Amino acid sequence: AFLLAPLYSQYLQRRSSEGPTDSTAILTAMPTTLPAVVDLDLRADGDPVLPWELLSCLAWTKGSGAPLHLIQRLLSSAFHIDGEVGLSDTIAALDRVRFYLRSTVDELGQTVYRPFHQSIIDQLRTGDIVTATAVLTGLVAERPVINGIRTWESADPYLKTHVLAHALDADRIVELLADAELLVHAEPEAVIVALAAAGDRARETALVYRATSLEDQDPVARRDLLMLNARRANQSALAVRLARPPHGGPLWTPEWATSAQLSRALVNTIRTEAPVKALACALVDGGPLVVAEVAGYGLQRFDLRVTLPELADI
Repeated sequence: AFLLAPLYSQYLQRRSSEGPTDSTAILTAMPTTLPAVVDLDLRADGDPVLPWELLSCLAWTKGSGAPLHLIQRLLSSAFHIDGEVGLSDTIAALDRVRFYLRSTVDELGQTVYRPFHQSIIDQLRTGDIVTATAVLTGLVAERPVINGIRTWESADPYLKTHVLAHALDADRIVELLADAELLVHAEPEAVIVALAAAGDRARETALVYRATSLEDQDPVARRDLLMLNARRANQSALAVRLARPPHGGPLWTPEWATSAQLSRALVNTIRTEAPVKALACALVDGGPLVVAEVAGYGLQRFDLRVTLPELADI
């Protein structure tokens, strides 16, 4: 109710020549629900159907909102009753509801949009798992498939951060957490939240993903660590999927690991100041030893019995 009066007041100010003028008539004509105020405003500019659909679409977005190209896709796939919506029509509808939106800029410099108040979202986010499924389907369909594998490397930041939350809405979280490429490229914090929500349904994936801290790693390092964790957890199928990205496999792929004890220390197992050109492993005095040829540094020895290995020039 506290939002209803200011919105109606703003409506009257914007359309002072169209509405009632005396106070009694103004109060009598005042809508009693938030959607009714918005509908009153939208109808004054013509057909309100597409603007209403766009507002409903934006009510399903997460975080700070979605960029224009994803709004157009979702509007067409999940909310517009007549199918495809062109870019110009999407922009026109966006302009008509701009008063009810907030906008900011994402990491790519794109403007992203979402309703400016949670009360608007709560009122407009109608629908059930059917709508949630249509939203998720529209988002996932945005990603191309190469060599039979869905690609996420070039996905919009919105997808990398929020697609798993949409999967939770649609009760398809297990399916998306089984997507190895998404595990590599999604924001680690979003994956951790999704794993916690999935619980026992994604226990094996959680074992692999939580074994090492991935928040500060780039996708290349994440892939390497996840492959190693999968081998150590005896999850060969996941390890194989991680080793076969759409655009060709990584240079190094683990085939076997010595221990099933997964530890956060794995992120620090081997650190070098430059690329490793060659690697050899051995047991010395009962302990694992790695000798690496490091570009510009020669041979270096790593004693893996300690949490943070001691490096010694050879």
